[in-house]
Amino acid sequence: DRDEPFCLAGLGEFSDVGKRQLRDATTDTVIHRVLASFETLKPAYNDHEYCVAFQSANGAKHAIYLQCSRLLEQQDHELLDLFSITASAAIENLHLNKEIEATQKEIIDTLGEMIECRFREMGNHVRRVSEYAYILAIKAGMSEEDAELLKFASPMHDIGKIGIPDDILKKPGRLTAVEFEIMKRHTTIGYNLLKSSERKVLKFGAIIALQHHERWDGKGYPRGLCGEQIHIVGRITRLVDVFDALSNRRVYKPAWSIDKIIDYLKEESGHQFDPELVNLFIDNIDEFLSIKKLYPDEAIQK
Repeated sequence: DRDEPFCLAGLGEFSDVGKRQLRDATTDTVIHRVLASFETLKPAYNDHEYCVAFQSANGAKHAIYLQCSRLLEQQDHELLDLFSITASAAIENLHLNKEIEATQKEIIDTLGEMIECRFREMGNHVRRVSEYAYILAIKAGMSEEDAELLKFASPMHDIGKIGIPDDILKKPGRLTAVEFEIMKRHTTIGYNLLKSSERKVLKFGAIIALQHHERWDGKGYPRGLCGEQIHIVGRITRLVDVFDALSNRRVYKPAWSIDKIIDYLKEESGHQFDPELVNLFIDNIDEFLSIKKLYPDEAIQK
């Protein structure tokens, strides 16, 4: 039951209760004290115990339970009340920060989807690229935190296309040399939009926007970076973005077969793509195909 009390952490006698259901973590007496505190939301004391519960703005209830080997005195009660107020404020701030973070991620996803729709690519392209990027980042040894940041930043890889004229962005045929030079500007436009943010996810987004068309062999744009001069998040995003583009039908091309895509990735390993990332991707292709199956395109603009 998701509403059943859950122990987050404990110290001393309760050091092993963390991440367990309350009913499995301690004695009936302690469970009774905690459940009673949820009803009153007021501090409760006896000679050796203190328990208080408080409710955050989102309706979640939290409790602090303490046992002391010596007699608790009035001064102890006052200090514990102050501690519980501080703990309540800290938990409330944690909830607010997570709400802000969730809102940021939702906005980023929406922006990414808006750009893809404008660029003729509908369906779940942004969602798939995010999931692919996360999996490949973990396989490449990135920390969980950085892999999560990459997951939520990767939808911004083409955000700079908002600065590209529609007659170029939506042109059905091949771009002229002049038009392609204009199209290439979306990398620096996206970077300039995001580079000033102090948020880590937007900093990742700025790097990705700038570098996702750089090539391992130095023949990419806008800066002609090569090898490990290209940030790992740029290298990962380029690979998974190309894979998704090739493996799904678009108005201007049919989907490629998986065998044909794998052959292409092998051919371009060391040219377009980081060879280590290509090997990791191919070795774990089934995981990427499961994401592709989970988030199919539902519509393609015609």
